[in-house]
Amino acid sequence: MLVPSGERAPTAPRRRPPPAALAAGAAALLALAAGGWWLGARGGSEAVVPPPPSPPPASSPAAAAPASGTLVIDALPWGEVTEVVDAGGTRRAVSGVPDTPLALELPPGAYTVRVRNPGFADTISLTATVRPAEVERRLLEFRRVDASDYFRRTGS
Repeated sequence: MLVPSGERAPTAPRRRPPPAALAAGAAALLALAAGGWWLGARGGSEAVVPPPPSPPPASSPAAAAPASGTLVIDALPWGEVTEVVDAGGTRRAVSGVPDTPLALELPPGAYTVRVRNPGFADTISLTATVRPAEVERRLLEFRRVDASDYFRRTGS
């Protein structure tokens, strides 16, 4: 369309971007600025790694004591650890909630562990050997007993 000199050509009304596009752009700029700040606060991409701790001297009590091991007990559907006894007959305290799964840090040796579930008639007893710096895992399963079999065994 030809426009005589001195007159302006008609233009379409200027469209503004939708508010959602403005918000998305602002969020992207904010994320870039925060990332730059975080990298600057970290000191670039170089990470500072502390030196590993030195081993204890051979004469310290920590070096003389045998390392403990871990005994992990789990039960299906679940169980409560009622007793942990070492080979010498000494009961070991179970700290916290004794429900399974339960990880016990114990000195090396053989242990007898008793686990019960109030929904089942029998308590399960197991024997496990804990070795220094190793993890011994045990999974127990409580099973329902047929009522006729239960009455036949108990004489009720």
